[in-house]
Amino acid sequence: MSVVLPNGTFLLGDAVGTQIATLNLATNPPTWNVINPTGKTADNGDGYNNEEGWTLLPNGKVLTLEVWNSADSTSTPALQYNPTTQNWDTAGAAPDPLCYFLRKHSIL
Repeated sequence: MSVVLPNGTFLLGDAVGTQIATLNLATNPPTWNVINPTGKTADNGDGYNNEEGWTLLPNGKVLTLEVWNSADSTSTPALQYNPTTQNWDTAGAAPDPLCYFLRKHSIL
């Protein structure tokens, strides 16, 4: 999970945790700024970033789907990361519950 934000900042997610980090290329050597965002909890209740794709939206936010949503097999929550507030906000849901689809077709 990574994406380059409109200001050129590289954003990277911790695959086995909830933290994310930005890379500061203005320092020598480059340094990481670790962020502990809130608002991401559907993935097994832990909000891990694993098995996600991140997409930069035209509004500068980052879109992801929490595919592993064991608490609710009828919904796939969509979230937007807001670089200004450094939090994940709800963005509705995918049109089809992806976790159920993947299990039904023995993909998961």
